[in-house]
Amino acid sequence: MVWIFFSITLTMWNKHVLSHTSFTFPVALAILHMSVSSTLSLVMLRLRVVEAADISASIYGRFVAPIGILYALVLWLSNSSVMYLSVSFTQMLKSIAPVTIYLIAVAMRQETWSWATLANMAVILFGTAVAAYGACRGLGG
Repeated sequence: MVWIFFSITLTMWNKHVLSHTSFTFPVALAILHMSVSSTLSLVMLRLRVVEAADISASIYGRFVAPIGILYALVLWLSNSSVMYLSVSFTQMLKSIAPVTIYLIAVAMRQETWSWATLANMAVILFGTAVAAYGACRGLGG
């Protein structure tokens, strides 16, 4: 519930900033988000709220860096999308995230292929497609 609340709040804030102010730079907004996340992470490390993991460069390159790169890409694309789409439509499309994550994990050999999992993902994909189709038809698209 907390993740959903902050996700919706952040999307609505981004929509406000990018649509109702003279600031129309989604990449700069994504950089700002990443800077704040990095700063808060460092503060949490310094206050010993969390403990730093001792990982090798190969593990960092294989597991941590791809997540950071993909997260930055998600921020950039989602910030760009709120300039053109409604917040409700953007939130609907976010429900495809588990499908995308599963397919990327399988492609990167971090997850094993399973027809049962794919069947579950197909239900999510079908529901999202129906909702997106309905939203587009309601917009005259």
